[in-house]
Amino acid sequence: MPADQRPVGDVELTRRQVVRTGLTAPALLALSGCALRVGQPDADPTMPAPSPDELARERVAAQADALAASAGATAKLRPDDARQLTLIAAQHREHAAALRPVPAAGGGRATSTATSSPASTPGVSSGGATRRTALGRQALAERQGATAVEADLGRVSPDVARLLASVAACRTVHADVLERLARGATT
Repeated sequence: MPADQRPVGDVELTRRQVVRTGLTAPALLALSGCALRVGQPDADPTMPAPSPDELARERVAAQADALAASAGATAKLRPDDARQLTLIAAQHREHAAALRPVPAAGGGRATSTATSSPASTPGVSSGGATRRTALGRQALAERQGATAVEADLGRVSPDVARLLASVAACRTVHADVLERLARGATT
């Protein structure tokens, strides 16, 4: 029997089949190794997973950003109330800045990525508001924002809970002010 046709087990392999398998196997292994890495970066062992405090702070900061944008859009629709709305937007930006601490020297993360999505804030920037409905929608967004923050209070440390409670209280005051403005508005 020729050497290139010796039976291996119950299967007869030719030299050509053996060489082809020998060349194909390493290529397939290399490609499968690439597929494992694409879209699946190795976790950075020096960067711990975000804590519940970090997640809550980022979530509330993102809501503050959305409320600030919404208050700005409301100010454009309600120029008579723009001074108050601009002040409210500035306070939301201050809250977002306070909730996102500057990283310590030598690295660290400035903000964490919130894994759960922030509660929707149906303010003016979400569309559909008119001059007549803008203040009411902004007040509703502020109340819903306060409620969303309150939901995080039991999941965070006492220090962060105090900070979040202050933000929730401020959002409630914003809602009260906007509701008074809406009642006083005749147009």
